[in-house]
Amino acid sequence: MLERIKAAAIEEMIERGLKFTMSDLAARLAVSKRTLYEFFPSKEVLVETIIDDELNGAIQEHINIINATNLSFYQKFKLMQTFIPKILGRFNATSERRLVEDIRRYMPETWAKTKRAQEEQWKLFQEFLQEGINDGYIRPVNLAVVQKMISGALEEMLNERFLAENDMTISEVYAQLNEIIMVGMVNPNKIIQTAQL
Repeated sequence: MLERIKAAAIEEMIERGLKFTMSDLAARLAVSKRTLYEFFPSKEVLVETIIDDELNGAIQEHINIINATNLSFYQKFKLMQTFIPKILGRFNATSERRLVEDIRRYMPETWAKTKRAQEEQWKLFQEFLQEGINDGYIRPVNLAVVQKMISGALEEMLNERFLAENDMTISEVYAQLNEIIMVGMVNPNKIIQTAQL
């Protein structure tokens, strides 16, 4: 039942952002609100649980990619650069923008948690990139500059106005930014040698 509630809540978030009520959710599941409250004491706790699951899943996915022995460095690099939390793949541009803005506006502690998760993902990625630099796969760039460039660009682009004006989803922003970064950082001589990109 727990997973059914979370799945239904995600559907509500896709349709209404954070404006759905526990009554809406109970109706979708054809259960009583009391049943919902047996699992989650509030809508906020439910939403936070979903976001925690997604953030933890994203971090674990990065760890799995790094540790994969059947992938080349460049394959791992591509996967890490294009990986988007699974939940975002279910949203269209409008619902995605609305949800991000709702979380930023109405759940500041949860928003801060997403920022901390991004920092944790960056640490993993930074270690991976440093190995790539040491092995010659990545040009010897200053990773502190790369981190500031990525975080600054995301801060500017992951706001409702930018996304709406450019009719982009968060996934599309990540893909564009990552493509630019990837092309700029990789060692072209090593790519030619390995023919793995």
